[in-house]
Amino acid sequence: MGFASAWVQMVMSCITSVEFVVLINCKKGNSFKPLRGLRQRDPISPYLFIIITDVLLTMINCVVSIGLLQGIKFNREGLT
Repeated sequence: MGFASAWVQMVMSCITSVEFVVLINCKKGNSFKPLRGLRQRDPISPYLFIIITDVLLTMINCVVSIGLLQGIKFNREGLT
């Protein structure tokens, strides 16, 4: 979608600032940091969805307000 690099870096810092440790036979292994993406059901995922949805809605409203995008009208018989 073409997000600014500062925005991408801020989101990635939220993702990569954590460290994981794997327990093997009740002993901690070496810690490691994720290098990319979010896992499913990550607690930050819903917040990112809300923020990105808000940005998308703002972008759509902007292009509608300057006349580059318009809706379509429906009636009971279909498109008008």
